[in-house]
Amino acid sequence: MGENSPDLEWRDGVPVSRQFNDPYYSLDNGLAESRYVFLEGVDLHSLRDQTPEQPTVIGETGFGTGLNFLATWQWWQQHAPHKRLIFISAEAYPIDARQLQQAHAHFPELAAFSTALINAWPPQARGFHPIDFDGGAVKLLLLFDDAATALNDLSGKVDAWYLDGFAPARNPEMWTDTLFSEMAKHSKPGAKVATFTAAGFVRRGLMAAGFQMRKAPGFGRKRERLLGDYVSESGADTTLYAGTNRWAKIQTYQKPKTATIIGGGIAGASAAYALMQRGIKTTVIHDPGAPSSSGLPAAILVPRFMLQDQPEQRFFSAAFAHAVSHSSYQSAFSEPRGAYLLPKSENDQERQKKIWDAYGWARDWMDMDESGLYLPKSGTVQPEKLLSHLTKGCTHVSATVQNITQMGDGWRVDLGDPSAYLESNILILAAGPKSTEIIASIDSASHGHPELTANLGHLLIVDADHAKDWPDCTLSFGGYISATINREDRKPFRTVGSTFDRLEACPSIMPTPSPEARLRVQNQLNSLGPEFELPLAGTASDWAGIRATVPDHLPYCGPVPEWGSLRSACAPLATDASHAIAHDVCFHDGLYCLTGLGSKGFQYGPLLGEYLAAMICDEPLPIPKSLISKLHPARSMVREIIRTNSIKNTAP
Repeated sequence: MGENSPDLEWRDGVPVSRQFNDPYYSLDNGLAESRYVFLEGVDLHSLRDQTPEQPTVIGETGFGTGLNFLATWQWWQQHAPHKRLIFISAEAYPIDARQLQQAHAHFPELAAFSTALINAWPPQARGFHPIDFDGGAVKLLLLFDDAATALNDLSGKVDAWYLDGFAPARNPEMWTDTLFSEMAKHSKPGAKVATFTAAGFVRRGLMAAGFQMRKAPGFGRKRERLLGDYVSESGADTTLYAGTNRWAKIQTYQKPKTATIIGGGIAGASAAYALMQRGIKTTVIHDPGAPSSSGLPAAILVPRFMLQDQPEQRFFSAAFAHAVSHSSYQSAFSEPRGAYLLPKSENDQERQKKIWDAYGWARDWMDMDESGLYLPKSGTVQPEKLLSHLTKGCTHVSATVQNITQMGDGWRVDLGDPSAYLESNILILAAGPKSTEIIASIDSASHGHPELTANLGHLLIVDADHAKDWPDCTLSFGGYISATINREDRKPFRTVGSTFDRLEACPSIMPTPSPEARLRVQNQLNSLGPEFELPLAGTASDWAGIRATVPDHLPYCGPVPEWGSLRSACAPLATDASHAIAHDVCFHDGLYCLTGLGSKGFQYGPLLGEYLAAMICDEPLPIPKSLISKLHPARSMVREIIRTNSIKNTAP
């Protein structure tokens, strides 16, 4: 979003947009204006009380410096400490963390809130960026895009709107009927709206969209402002795709109290963390003999960069930003933080320059020098410490699943002994490559879907003494070198990886490291130069694990369909992929999966866990609608149906 970075000047410490010739907040008293116009305008007291069991959802057009959010968060902490808040805000021209800090200097009473926001501020990357505060009690969902465009990609309904942004006379492109229509579509019945302006076309546009509007006294030199309520019936379902993608329906659950997760790796731990934030009692089943990769000794966080602006690219950026800022990760990072991406060739070096230019991230997120791209917030995490933190507070069970049965109000998981079983409302399958096998045991019509491949990864564990001449940071170069890991149970070490070897089938036990794979990793390391060579026997040990990979390189996250219903509904796609499906798809009530994270599990996990928990609890989704079908577990069967038709049409 480099081209959308705002052009600012400062007047008495207040940021002013040169593009719109308008200050971000009142030159007189921005905080007082925010409290009067927005907090009082939507009546936060009544808003807090109207949905006692559900989070309150506030939507905003124009995040700016975040002053409205900070004021609301402060009020919420004082007056609703036991009630959850979701604050959704669109911003087409996001400022950077340094500018945020300067803009907040006027408001010392908000210093603690400002510091937390600045520390978690995402890169200026177009897309959705969820951030947690107060242990998840306050959630901020930033939508970095034009407000109408961002809301069109949002799934979720709002209790109140802060209609903010630069003045309508200076920024008419935002204050449009399209925006007002999107606000209506995402409003709960009775949703409130407050804005600083009293412009006639704004009032008329909101009324045409279904809001009942009235004038009220304005703040300071503004004579009037507008307040209103949404009085029309709520808009169309914002979570259901139309046309050929109606198979990508999400599945909520009415007030779940308990959840069972099969799989104790990063996928399961991330889902457990997000569910427990919402007060859901969660049990995680670890199969001690199941092959996985989450037990690896170190994991590096380096995003997958794409030069095309498309939903997948936005997902990779958002997932990376969410993970490295996640509270659970902070104590699991090794020091020093930061990672260098070393170019492998002149072409790779040129591609890195294009990434640097295209992404336009502030230097606290991305920098570049003669060594290559540098990611200051990236680095190496210690998986054991991280998984322990994510699952703190849930029940852990070490056992092998023997049988799964759907009950009237949930699921029963048998663990071998007739007296050993678990019952819960929600069942999440996060068992890596074994997830497909478990799904088949529940629904035999799945026929190998969702499609997963077992991928073997091999890495070396090098004593830090033998790596003392290496750069003391995380390095990515096609392979990778972790930062130094310090653990109480062993000498400091670094890891070097990794191979990607596709297996014909998922092994039933953890694999044994092979000499051939070790040689390939060592040759990859030696390619960096003589100072990285490890010629001496005994300088490194080996580790191997299994990843669950997907043909299209995106994870599976969402509800598990009734596969016979899905195949029947999507039968028209076998003739023409543009056809509408025959009927709605049925789903197994309360059954979800999160798998196929590949080698990026420690980046994808936190965002996908949050997405899955928000879906289950019928909250606004932290990812755009355009990503739902790309992550949906049903897509592999849909792809097979379409692919079969394509093969028929191209056959000689």
